[in-house]
Amino acid sequence: KKEHAGHFNYLLPLLKRTIEKLEKIPPENAQTGPAKRGDKKTIQRHKKLLAAYPEQKKLYDLISKAIYKRHHHG
Repeated sequence: KKEHAGHFNYLLPLLKRTIEKLEKIPPENAQTGPAKRGDKKTIQRHKKLLAAYPEQKKLYDLISKAIYKRHHHG
């Protein structure tokens, strides 16, 4: 869909920076964000923002849980 293509363009700078990081340091050291920090308040706020996009919210939730578990052991 055309409207989704525009949203993807917002992600391009983030994807580029992520790939550049992965070329220089291991993924576990490059990872940042609320799940790594254990910032549950920010995660909940993000999930509310994604409420209108159930598939993206599901993916965000899955990835956030995996990152949190890795860095906080459960």
